[in-house]
Parts: sequence; C-alpha cells; structure tokens
Amino acid sequence: MPHITFVPFTGLRVREEGLREYGMTLPGLAERGRAVSELPALGLLTLAGMLPEKWTSSYRSHTGNSEGLLEQILQEQPSLVAISALTASIEDAYRLSSQIRTFGIPVVIGGLHATACPNEASQFCDSVVVGEGEAVWLQVLSDCEANALQPTYSSFESSTITTWPAPRLNLLQHQKKQRHLPGKWRCLM
Repeated sequence: MPHITFVPFTGLRVREEGLREYGMTLPGLAERGRAVSELPALGLLTLAGMLPEKWTSSYRSHTGNSEGLLEQILQEQPSLVAISALTASIEDAYRLSSQIRTFGIPVVIGGLHATACPNEASQFCDSVVVGEGEAVWLQVLSDCEANALQPTYSSFESSTITTWPAPRLNLLQHQKKQRHLPGKWRCLM
C-alpha cells in the first residue's frame, strides 16, 4: 500500500528582538505568531481527503525539531512526502526536503512560495505543484505510483475539479502538542 506523509510549514517567523534593535515594538506579535503556526494546513488536509482508498497517510507538523521530524517520516517509510510552505518557512522546508531525498524518498513541494518561485523550489524537491494542488493531485499520485513524477504540475494548465472534498481533520488526532491559542481560536480546534 502506498503511503504519503503530509508536512506543513505554517506560521510566521517572528523576530521581535531584531525589531527592537531598530526601536520598534510589536506587542503580542510572538503570541500571534505561535497561534497562527498552530492552525492546521487545510490545503494539505484537503489533498488527504482526495486520496484513493489504497493510499494511507499521515500528517506531521514541523515544530522546529527537524531531526525528530525526519526520524518520524523515515519510520513511516512513505512512498511520497508532500510539503507545503510559506515564504517565511521555505528554507526549513527546503532543508527537510533535501534530507528526505537523500534516503530515496520523493518529495513534492507546493504552497504560496513554490507557486511564486517554482524554479527555485525545483532545486530542492522532485516535483513542484504550482497553483491549487487539488486540480493536479490525482495525477501527482498516479505518476508517483508509476515512478514517473513530473518536474512541475500546474493547476493553471489543467483544472478539472470544481469542488473539493472535506479536509481530513482526523489526521490531526495524533498531534499531542499543547495548544497555546488565545481563547477565540480554541473553538476552532
């Protein structure tokens, strides 16, 4: 059975100390950054909802401990790792992707940064998804099974699906990390 590991690199990179050097203070920025990083990556969870029955999946959040994350991923022996990253965390995503690939595991990267800079992203992964991943996801999986991943999949070139399945929120159940969200965000979890 093929297995895919979804790895979101979400949140903000908050460097309050650096801003203080310039005389700027942003009260609560670090707390807001932590809250945003706790929100699930609905794009990846939606892709998980599109998986054919024969595929199994897992969802591994990046918590800053790349070594532990790499070990978790390798233990799962995935057929494919799907990473989504924002610009603020793209360097960490590239680093993890490069490490995973040294073990012969293919990696596909998508997200806002990969869509804006696909040539850059292609240097660190086997395949880049440009635009909405849902439109090309079944082709990515099919090509992975055939060991024939394309360098780029673009939803701008082919968009056949108009409705997406519900995100697989059940993949979040394994997450044991303490939620440090302000009260108004707790109701979403």
